[in-house]
Amino acid sequence: AVQKKDHLLSLHEADKVAQERKKKMSKSALLQIGMWVEALKYGKTPYLQAKVVKLNLDGTSDLEFEDGKVQRKVKREHVKTSMAFGSMVGMEQEGKLTFDAKRDRWHGYDPSAHKLTIDRYNRQDDERRKRRQAAKDEKYRRKEAEKEAKIKKLEE
Repeated sequence: AVQKKDHLLSLHEADKVAQERKKKMSKSALLQIGMWVEALKYGKTPYLQAKVVKLNLDGTSDLEFEDGKVQRKVKREHVKTSMAFGSMVGMEQEGKLTFDAKRDRWHGYDPSAHKLTIDRYNRQDDERRKRRQAAKDEKYRRKEAEKEAKIKKLEE
């Protein structure tokens, strides 16, 4: 979906363009300048978010991590690309982005993944509510049983 330069891309249009780009990219995605990746800082875990600043001829790249530090000559095996990250590079070529699209472009926001996360948390909350209600019911049953036992004891 090629847009005019003066056309504002809505959040949904930007998502559609990103999805089309994801389909085109292969799993062994090439790095591009400006692309967000996950990389090992100094070859040590954990993987951290970084932006590709420069691509070197020897296959390494210079990365700027989120803390602002730049690491030079990072080996390709220390870099993981995510399709969500790479698909949002150069989105301005498709047209101007609205505020929402710019905001949600941060590290490749994917609305469908967000919906799945919300659904998962809602299921967890429902289970938690059921457990709490069951615990309250059990406590109430115990109190009632204790009251009945006291009443029987007094009647004897």
